[in-house]
Amino acid sequence: STGEVFIDENYAHQICLVDGLKAYIYNYTSVGGILTPQTLVDGSIGGGPIVPNYVAFHASFFLIASAIGSLNSQQWYVFKTDGSDNNKIIWRATQTISTKPDEAIAVRRVPGRSNNVIVFGRSVSEIHTFINPTESSPDIYTKVSSYNIDNGCISVSTIAASEDSVAWLAVNESNSPVIMVTNGAETRQISTDGIDHVMEQIKFPEQSTAFFSRENGHLFYRLTFFNPADNLSLAYDFTNNQFFHV
Repeated sequence: STGEVFIDENYAHQICLVDGLKAYIYNYTSVGGILTPQTLVDGSIGGGPIVPNYVAFHASFFLIASAIGSLNSQQWYVFKTDGSDNNKIIWRATQTISTKPDEAIAVRRVPGRSNNVIVFGRSVSEIHTFINPTESSPDIYTKVSSYNIDNGCISVSTIAASEDSVAWLAVNESNSPVIMVTNGAETRQISTDGIDHVMEQIKFPEQSTAFFSRENGHLFYRLTFFNPADNLSLAYDFTNNQFFHV
């Protein structure tokens, strides 16, 4: 198969890879170094199979989001290392995106805010905080009730984080794609009227990817629409607050 994968690592020498169909664990201390496909199952009452869309490590857990159209796609999942098999991970908790009906397509830790993660939907995003679970409250995370972002993500490959910010190609049910950035407490749109006009002409906005880089003291968010019909790359300079064609 071809396409993008998402990858992160935990404290137990496990690297988790997600390709939108399955999750895989590579334990680099195992003899032979095998890549082990995972059978992900929601262990909560009424839970079922999980089709993973995105993975990120946070607070000793792998956080795995749901692929679009999968069973209970409004849910995202907390997985921990299987203590009896260092080539596997097992379900620990099920969380839900709940501000409005949506699908939980990605979870990303917020730089500089150690207990917080941002959960991306397709039309809304939420901040969730890590908590110490108890017998009466088994959840690992709780939603910050006083704050949400009324924009989701059109392409999880555009989610990128650096220093104290997370940026992504954002959309909701009312607007065409814009570029958003948040530090977990404040959110702003960085795309200008002119850039928004350019992106309104994009035919396949979901076929896009992005990353952060630093060059000569300048921090750039680089966004590419890679379908041949679009073939556009932009760079936003956070130091000078300017856009450039690449």
